[in-house]
Amino acid sequence: MLNLLRAYFVRREVLLFMYVCVDIDGTLVDMQSRLKAYLAERGHDFITEAVTMYNFKCDCGVARDSIMEAFSDIELYKGLELFDGVEPALKKLRGIVEARAYTGSFPVEGIVTERFRLCQSLGLNGAIYTGVKKPTDMKAVALFDDCLEVMEQWIEDGSEAMLYLIDAPYNRRKHSDRIVRCRDFATAVERFISDFECV
Repeated sequence: MLNLLRAYFVRREVLLFMYVCVDIDGTLVDMQSRLKAYLAERGHDFITEAVTMYNFKCDCGVARDSIMEAFSDIELYKGLELFDGVEPALKKLRGIVEARAYTGSFPVEGIVTERFRLCQSLGLNGAIYTGVKKPTDMKAVALFDDCLEVMEQWIEDGSEAMLYLIDAPYNRRKHSDRIVRCRDFATAVERFISDFECV
């Protein structure tokens, strides 16, 4: 029994010096529903179920240019809602390991500020990237994201992080066995905790 307790506290101490990366849109926040409402206010019929490509290069009822325009408008980022179960899952995750924001943004000052505020309100440290793509964080022990291409980039770059893909119609193609598909963020957190205990 004493050995089990020692192992538990050693594992806890190790986790306290590690961190995980957490994407925001499509992982914690229901951006698709917000985008649908935003576009509807402007007379567009955005079909969320038809989004089969992460970059919106698909027929979803709205021209891709209009969608990209929406992402550069600060109004889109007002009224974002978290997916069910995100807050308790984040609290549980932050109770055992540092969670860092790992999200992209259009390089518009007001939008970056809005994104930063959201991350702070969720208790996430980390960065908001405004480049073409988010860089691989080679020190993170895990990544929670809805973008399959990002995870594939991490693998290609040599990251050994545990990878948890939040399921969505646009990421359902075949992928590496290293990537663990999860129904939602709360499920992914439970899986991460379970996986870490098995290491």
